Amino acid sequence: MRLEPPPYALHVQRAEALSDLGRPEEALDEARKALALDAAEAEAWLGMARALLALDRLDEALEAAEAGLQRDAASPWGHLLRSAILSSQGAHQEAFEAAQRAMQLVPGHPAVHRRRAWCFLALDRPADALRDARRATRRAPDDPDNHVIVARIGLLYGERGAALEAAEEAARLAPDEAPVLATLGDALAATEQAGPAIDAFVRAVRADPRLPYAKARLVERVELGPLAVAQGVGSVVRLFALVGALLLLRLLLGGGSPQDLVCIVGVFLGLFLPGLLVRQSGRLRLEELSPGAWEVYRQARRELDARRPLAARVLAWADPRR
Repeated sequence: MRLEPPPYALHVQRAEALSDLGRPEEALDEARKALALDAAEAEAWLGMARALLALDRLDEALEAAEAGLQRDAASPWGHLLRSAILSSQGAHQEAFEAAQRAMQLVPGHPAVHRRRAWCFLALDRPADALRDARRATRRAPDDPDNHVIVARIGLLYGERGAALEAAEEAARLAPDEAPVLATLGDALAATEQAGPAIDAFVRAVRADPRLPYAKARLVERVELGPLAVAQGVGSVVRLFALVGALLLLRLLLGGGSPQDLVCIVGVFLGLFLPGLLVRQSGRLRLEELSPGAWEVYRQARRELDARRPLAARVLAWADPRR
Protein backbone atom coordinates (compact mmCIF):
# COMPACT_ATOMS: atom_id res chain seq x y z
CA MET A 1 0.00 0.00 0.00
CA ARG A 2 1.36 3.39 -1.04
CA LEU A 3 1.47 5.93 1.76
CA GLU A 4 0.70 9.52 0.84
CA PRO A 5 2.67 12.27 2.62
CA PRO A 6 0.63 14.42 4.99
CA PRO A 7 -0.77 17.58 3.35
CA TYR A 8 1.53 19.92 5.29
CA ALA A 9 4.62 18.08 3.96
CA LEU A 10 3.83 19.02 0.36
CA HIS A 11 3.85 22.72 1.28
CA VAL A 12 7.13 22.24 3.18
CA GLN A 13 8.70 20.62 0.10
CA ARG A 14 7.46 23.43 -2.12
CA ALA A 15 8.81 26.02 0.32
CA GLU A 16 12.24 24.35 0.25
CA ALA A 17 12.24 24.20 -3.56
CA LEU A 18 11.20 27.84 -3.87
CA SER A 19 13.89 28.90 -1.39
CA ASP A 20 16.49 27.04 -3.48
CA LEU A 21 15.20 28.84 -6.58
CA GLY A 22 15.67 32.23 -4.91
CA ARG A 23 11.94 32.96 -4.53
CA PRO A 24 11.66 33.53 -0.77
CA GLU A 25 8.34 35.40 -0.81
CA GLU A 26 6.61 32.44 -2.45
CA ALA A 27 8.48 30.06 -0.11
CA LEU A 28 7.13 32.01 2.85
CA ASP A 29 3.56 31.65 1.52
CA GLU A 30 4.02 27.88 1.25
CA ALA A 31 5.48 27.68 4.76
CA ARG A 32 2.47 29.58 6.12
CA LYS A 33 0.15 27.10 4.40
CA ALA A 34 2.06 24.22 6.01
CA LEU A 35 1.71 25.82 9.44
CA ALA A 36 -1.98 26.42 8.89
CA LEU A 37 -2.43 22.70 8.27
CA ASP A 38 -0.29 21.50 11.20
CA ALA A 39 1.38 24.00 13.54
CA ALA A 40 2.74 21.16 15.68
CA GLU A 41 5.19 19.98 13.00
CA ALA A 42 8.82 21.06 13.37
CA GLU A 43 9.39 20.87 9.60
CA ALA A 44 6.75 23.51 8.96
CA TRP A 45 8.39 25.92 11.42
CA LEU A 46 11.85 25.28 9.94
CA GLY A 47 10.51 25.92 6.45
CA MET A 48 9.17 29.23 7.72
CA ALA A 49 12.57 30.03 9.27
CA ARG A 50 14.41 29.32 6.01
CA ALA A 51 12.14 31.63 4.05
CA LEU A 52 12.41 34.42 6.65
CA LEU A 53 16.21 34.09 6.67
CA ALA A 54 16.27 34.49 2.88
CA LEU A 55 14.19 37.66 3.30
CA ASP A 56 16.65 38.95 5.92
CA ARG A 57 13.95 38.99 8.61
CA LEU A 58 16.38 37.61 11.13
CA ASP A 59 14.51 38.04 14.42
CA GLU A 60 11.41 36.34 13.01
CA ALA A 61 13.57 33.63 11.43
CA LEU A 62 15.22 32.88 14.77
CA GLU A 63 11.85 32.67 16.52
CA ALA A 64 10.59 30.24 13.88
CA ALA A 65 13.73 28.08 14.07
CA GLU A 66 13.51 27.91 17.85
CA ALA A 67 9.82 27.03 17.61
CA GLY A 68 10.78 24.15 15.33
CA LEU A 69 13.47 22.96 17.75
CA GLN A 70 11.00 23.08 20.62
CA ARG A 71 8.96 20.53 18.68
CA ASP A 72 11.97 18.42 17.61
CA ALA A 73 15.13 19.11 19.60
CA ALA A 74 16.91 16.22 17.84
CA SER A 75 16.70 17.84 14.39
CA PRO A 76 20.28 18.50 13.21
CA TRP A 77 18.95 20.65 10.36
CA GLY A 78 17.09 22.80 12.85
CA HIS A 79 20.32 23.42 14.77
CA LEU A 80 22.19 24.16 11.53
CA LEU A 81 19.52 26.63 10.48
CA ARG A 82 19.58 28.29 13.90
CA SER A 83 23.39 28.53 13.60
CA ALA A 84 23.12 30.24 10.20
CA ILE A 85 20.60 32.76 11.54
CA LEU A 86 22.75 33.53 14.58
CA SER A 87 25.76 34.05 12.31
CA SER A 88 23.75 36.54 10.28
CA GLN A 89 22.93 38.38 13.51
CA GLY A 90 26.62 38.49 14.48
CA ALA A 91 26.22 36.09 17.43
CA HIS A 92 29.16 33.97 16.30
CA GLN A 93 29.84 32.07 19.53
CA GLU A 94 26.20 31.04 19.86
CA ALA A 95 26.19 30.08 16.18
CA PHE A 96 29.22 27.85 16.79
CA GLU A 97 27.51 26.19 19.77
CA ALA A 98 24.45 25.45 17.63
CA ALA A 99 26.70 23.94 14.94
CA GLN A 100 28.39 21.82 17.60
CA ARG A 101 25.00 20.48 18.67
CA ALA A 102 24.30 19.51 15.04
CA MET A 103 27.69 17.76 14.88
CA GLN A 104 26.74 15.66 17.92
CA LEU A 105 23.56 14.58 16.15
CA VAL A 106 25.11 13.79 12.73
CA PRO A 107 28.89 13.40 13.25
CA GLY A 108 30.97 13.99 10.15
CA HIS A 109 28.17 15.31 7.94
CA PRO A 110 29.67 17.65 5.28
CA ALA A 111 26.98 20.31 5.79
CA VAL A 112 27.84 20.47 9.48
CA HIS A 113 31.57 20.72 8.75
CA ARG A 114 30.85 23.56 6.31
CA ARG A 115 28.67 25.42 8.81
CA ARG A 116 31.31 24.99 11.49
CA ALA A 117 33.97 26.29 9.09
CA TRP A 118 32.00 29.52 8.64
CA CYS A 119 31.71 29.81 12.42
CA PHE A 120 35.45 29.27 12.92
CA LEU A 121 36.15 31.89 10.26
CA ALA A 122 33.93 34.43 12.05
CA LEU A 123 35.70 33.60 15.33
CA ASP A 124 39.11 34.26 13.70
CA ARG A 125 40.24 30.66 13.88
CA PRO A 126 41.45 30.19 10.28
CA ALA A 127 43.29 26.88 10.80
CA ASP A 128 40.17 25.28 12.29
CA ALA A 129 38.02 26.81 9.55
CA LEU A 130 40.26 25.42 6.81
CA ARG A 131 40.34 21.98 8.45
CA ASP A 132 36.54 21.75 8.57
CA ALA A 133 36.17 23.18 5.05
CA ARG A 134 38.54 20.55 3.65
CA ARG A 135 36.68 17.79 5.51
CA ALA A 136 33.43 19.02 3.97
CA THR A 137 35.03 19.03 0.52
CA ARG A 138 36.43 15.51 0.93
CA ARG A 139 33.08 14.14 2.07
CA ALA A 140 31.03 15.98 -0.60
CA PRO A 141 33.31 17.01 -3.49
CA ASP A 142 30.32 17.69 -5.76
CA ASP A 143 28.82 20.34 -3.47
CA PRO A 144 29.90 23.79 -4.74
CA ASP A 145 29.29 25.42 -1.36
CA ASN A 146 32.15 23.40 0.12
CA HIS A 147 34.57 24.75 -2.49
CA VAL A 148 33.26 28.29 -1.91
CA ILE A 149 34.22 28.24 1.77
CA VAL A 150 37.71 26.91 0.88
CA ALA A 151 38.07 29.75 -1.64
CA ARG A 152 36.90 32.37 0.87
CA ILE A 153 39.38 31.19 3.48
CA GLY A 154 42.17 31.28 0.89
CA LEU A 155 41.26 34.84 -0.13
CA LEU A 156 41.18 36.05 3.45
CA TYR A 157 44.55 34.56 4.34
CA GLY A 158 46.54 35.18 1.16
CA GLU A 159 46.38 31.72 -0.46
CA ARG A 160 45.31 33.18 -3.80
CA GLY A 161 46.24 30.24 -6.02
CA ALA A 162 44.36 27.74 -3.86
CA ALA A 163 41.43 30.16 -3.62
CA LEU A 164 41.21 30.48 -7.40
CA GLU A 165 41.38 26.71 -7.87
CA ALA A 166 38.55 26.17 -5.36
CA ALA A 167 36.46 28.99 -6.86
CA GLU A 168 36.86 27.61 -10.38
CA GLU A 169 35.79 24.15 -9.20
CA ALA A 170 32.73 25.67 -7.49
CA ALA A 171 31.84 27.56 -10.69
CA ARG A 172 32.24 24.35 -12.72
CA LEU A 173 29.77 22.62 -10.43
CA ALA A 174 27.32 25.55 -10.21
CA PRO A 175 27.85 27.87 -13.21
CA ASP A 176 24.63 29.83 -12.61
CA GLU A 177 24.72 30.44 -8.83
CA ALA A 178 25.33 34.08 -7.95
CA PRO A 179 27.34 33.58 -4.70
CA VAL A 180 29.59 31.07 -6.48
CA LEU A 181 30.19 33.48 -9.38
CA ALA A 182 30.86 36.36 -6.96
CA THR A 183 33.48 34.21 -5.21
CA LEU A 184 35.04 33.39 -8.58
CA GLY A 185 35.13 37.12 -9.38
CA ASP A 186 36.92 37.85 -6.12
CA ALA A 187 39.46 35.09 -6.74
CA LEU A 188 40.13 36.32 -10.30
CA ALA A 189 40.50 39.90 -9.07
CA ALA A 190 42.94 38.74 -6.37
CA THR A 191 45.09 37.09 -9.04
CA GLU A 192 44.96 40.30 -11.15
CA GLN A 193 42.76 38.95 -13.92
CA ALA A 194 40.66 42.08 -14.35
CA GLY A 195 38.63 41.15 -17.44
CA PRO A 196 37.56 37.67 -16.32
CA ALA A 197 36.78 39.08 -12.83
CA ILE A 198 34.41 41.68 -14.31
CA ASP A 199 32.78 39.01 -16.45
CA ALA A 200 32.24 36.80 -13.36
CA PHE A 201 30.62 39.68 -11.44
CA VAL A 202 28.39 40.50 -14.42
CA ARG A 203 27.25 36.88 -14.53
CA ALA A 204 26.63 36.95 -10.77
CA VAL A 205 24.42 40.05 -11.03
CA ARG A 206 22.51 38.51 -13.91
CA ALA A 207 22.04 35.27 -11.98
CA ASP A 208 20.63 37.10 -8.95
CA PRO A 209 19.93 40.81 -9.41
CA ARG A 210 19.11 41.07 -5.68
CA LEU A 211 22.67 40.23 -4.56
CA PRO A 212 24.11 43.59 -3.37
CA TYR A 213 27.64 42.25 -2.86
CA ALA A 214 28.03 41.26 -6.51
CA LYS A 215 26.75 44.68 -7.64
CA ALA A 216 29.16 46.54 -5.37
CA ARG A 217 32.12 44.43 -6.50
CA LEU A 218 31.16 44.87 -10.16
CA VAL A 219 31.06 48.65 -9.81
CA GLU A 220 34.36 48.64 -7.92
CA ARG A 221 36.19 46.49 -10.50
CA VAL A 222 34.83 48.47 -13.45
CA GLU A 223 35.84 51.78 -11.91
CA LEU A 224 39.29 50.48 -11.03
CA GLY A 225 39.70 49.19 -14.58
CA PRO A 226 37.84 50.35 -17.70
CA LEU A 227 36.73 53.63 -16.09
CA ALA A 228 39.71 54.29 -13.85
CA VAL A 229 40.67 57.42 -15.81
CA ALA A 230 37.26 58.85 -14.96
CA GLN A 231 38.31 59.21 -11.35
CA GLY A 232 40.84 61.91 -12.24
CA VAL A 233 38.68 63.51 -14.90
CA GLY A 234 35.83 63.75 -12.40
CA SER A 235 37.83 66.16 -10.21
CA VAL A 236 38.71 68.33 -13.21
CA VAL A 237 35.09 68.35 -14.34
CA ARG A 238 33.91 69.55 -10.92
CA LEU A 239 36.47 72.35 -11.04
CA PHE A 240 35.21 73.38 -14.49
CA ALA A 241 31.64 73.36 -13.17
CA LEU A 242 32.55 75.61 -10.24
CA VAL A 243 34.43 78.11 -12.44
CA GLY A 244 31.58 78.17 -14.98
CA ALA A 245 29.00 78.79 -12.27
CA LEU A 246 31.03 81.69 -10.83
CA LEU A 247 31.46 83.31 -14.25
CA LEU A 248 27.76 82.91 -15.02
CA LEU A 249 26.83 84.46 -11.68
CA ARG A 250 29.14 87.40 -12.38
CA LEU A 251 27.56 87.91 -15.82
CA LEU A 252 24.04 87.80 -14.40
CA LEU A 253 24.93 90.38 -11.78
CA GLY A 254 26.06 92.77 -14.51
CA GLY A 255 29.73 92.69 -13.70
CA GLY A 256 30.80 90.62 -16.66
CA SER A 257 31.92 91.25 -20.22
CA PRO A 258 31.45 89.53 -23.59
CA GLN A 259 34.74 87.75 -22.93
CA ASP A 260 33.15 86.17 -19.85
CA LEU A 261 30.43 84.68 -22.07
CA VAL A 262 33.11 83.09 -24.26
CA CYS A 263 34.76 81.71 -21.13
CA ILE A 264 31.47 80.23 -19.94
CA VAL A 265 30.95 78.46 -23.28
CA GLY A 266 34.50 77.14 -23.12
CA VAL A 267 34.09 75.96 -19.55
CA PHE A 268 30.90 74.07 -20.26
CA LEU A 269 32.41 72.46 -23.35
CA GLY A 270 35.27 71.43 -21.09
CA LEU A 271 32.71 70.09 -18.62
CA PHE A 272 30.81 67.79 -20.92
CA LEU A 273 33.24 66.70 -23.63
CA PRO A 274 35.82 64.99 -21.38
CA GLY A 275 33.10 63.16 -19.49
CA LEU A 276 31.46 62.04 -22.73
CA LEU A 277 34.74 60.79 -24.19
CA VAL A 278 35.75 58.98 -21.00
CA ARG A 279 32.32 57.40 -20.68
CA GLN A 280 32.33 56.16 -24.28
CA SER A 281 35.88 54.82 -23.98
CA GLY A 282 35.01 53.01 -20.77
CA ARG A 283 31.86 51.60 -22.32
CA LEU A 284 33.73 50.19 -25.32
CA ARG A 285 36.41 48.62 -23.12
CA LEU A 286 33.80 47.10 -20.82
CA GLU A 287 31.83 45.62 -23.70
CA GLU A 288 35.05 44.03 -24.98
CA LEU A 289 35.56 42.36 -21.60
CA SER A 290 31.97 41.12 -21.26
CA PRO A 291 29.24 41.74 -23.88
CA GLY A 292 26.24 43.49 -22.37
CA ALA A 293 28.18 44.37 -19.23
CA TRP A 294 27.72 48.13 -19.64
CA GLU A 295 24.00 48.09 -18.91
CA VAL A 296 24.48 45.69 -15.99
CA TYR A 297 27.14 48.04 -14.58
CA ARG A 298 24.98 51.15 -15.10
CA GLN A 299 22.00 49.60 -13.33
CA ALA A 300 24.20 48.45 -10.44
CA ARG A 301 25.72 51.94 -10.17
CA ARG A 302 22.27 53.56 -10.11
CA GLU A 303 21.07 51.24 -7.36
CA LEU A 304 24.17 51.86 -5.26
CA ASP A 305 23.86 55.62 -5.78
CA ALA A 306 20.22 55.50 -4.69
CA ARG A 307 21.33 54.24 -1.28
CA ARG A 308 23.69 57.18 -0.74
CA PRO A 309 22.63 60.36 1.08
CA LEU A 310 21.17 63.13 -1.07
CA ALA A 311 24.12 65.47 -0.36
CA ALA A 312 26.59 62.90 -1.68
CA ARG A 313 24.55 62.48 -4.86
CA VAL A 314 24.40 66.24 -5.42
CA LEU A 315 28.18 66.57 -5.03
CA ALA A 316 28.75 63.77 -7.53
CA TRP A 317 26.45 65.12 -10.26
CA ALA A 318 29.29 66.00 -12.65
CA ASP A 319 31.11 62.67 -12.35
CA PRO A 320 31.65 61.44 -15.96
CA ARG A 321 31.16 57.80 -14.92
CA ARG A 322 27.45 58.54 -14.88
